This record gives sequence, structure tokens and C-alpha cells, in this order.
Amino acid sequence: MKTQSVLLITDQQLGWDEVRRVLANLPTVRLVGEAINTLEAETLARAYQPQYIITTDYLDGNSGDTVWPLLTMIVQDSSPHSKVIAYAHE
Repeated sequence: MKTQSVLLITDQQLGWDEVRRVLANLPTVRLVGEAINTLEAETLARAYQPQYIITTDYLDGNSGDTVWPLLTMIVQDSSPHSKVIAYAHE
């Protein structure tokens, strides 16, 4: 099976350790990096061109509707072939 590359864009909320553990146990997944802000996310997305970006709806102190334009910009400008998987938290 082909290996799928994944970039995490995390926040300070709990739960990311579990995501990392699950990804580490999937033999066809390779975690290429983890960003905690927009600048890191853009840099890593451009460098690694991951197939998937897993993120939350909270980034750089912004949440909800303000995050989607940031994610769109990252994908369009840095990694146009990436698929974004996002989850919302309370």
C-alpha cells in the first residue's frame, strides 16, 4: 500500500496526543510535520506537500469562520493537492 503523508496543524487544546498515537499506529501513514501557527503551517505544507492536513477550527487565536480563509490560503498557495480534515471543538 502507498504511504499517505499527513501534516498536523494543532492548537493548545487537549486530544492531539491521541491523534498522534492513532497516526503512529497506521502503517500507511507518515506524519511529516506539526505546526502550531499559520506561518509554520504554510512552511511545512510547502516543503512536504502532504496528501492530508489534519487541523482544528482554532488557529492563531482565531476560530470558526476566520480559520477557513487561512486554511484555504495554505492549501491554495502552499499545497494545492492536499485534502483538509478539520474538526470543530467547543
